[in-house]
Amino acid sequence: MSSVLGAVKSASIKEIEIDEIKYRVRRVSSADLARVGFAWLSMASPEDDSSGSPDIQKMLQRASESKLVELAKLKDAIIAAGLIAIGHKDFWDECRVTLKQSEEDIENGVLWVGSLPAGEADNKIFETIINLSTEGGKVAERLSSFPESTGNARATRRRSKKVQPSTT
Repeated sequence: MSSVLGAVKSASIKEIEIDEIKYRVRRVSSADLARVGFAWLSMASPEDDSSGSPDIQKMLQRASESKLVELAKLKDAIIAAGLIAIGHKDFWDECRVTLKQSEEDIENGVLWVGSLPAGEADNKIFETIINLSTEGGKVAERLSSFPESTGNARATRRRSKKVQPSTT
């Protein structure tokens, strides 16, 4: 692999440690992130606090069971797409994470997402993948910085003097 490709690949991978176990994760596709973002937004509502950040407790109380199940499945899918290895000390096992328990095959490096430690571990893995995939939230910042009047192309154009056409 060329050194440039290696550098690009390395920039999309991060290692985290939780309770002496290391997890190597990579960024995930924009399409996967969009599915999670859409599910999250569909649970939010205009009554969320005026600072723009939703009140998680209120959001969870309002959400239907099916929406919560959908969001949990999407979280699992992001973890499955982003987790590529698990290690302890200097030893690493590359892995592929599956969403189906019946496909788990530890001997061949296939781990069911439900086999990961619940709670802090899977939340931290998910959070790391999301941050890596969105450049620590910078993607959302860039998107929100677009002018509100994006429907009006003239509103975002620079004003310049008219240029006379060439007479040649």
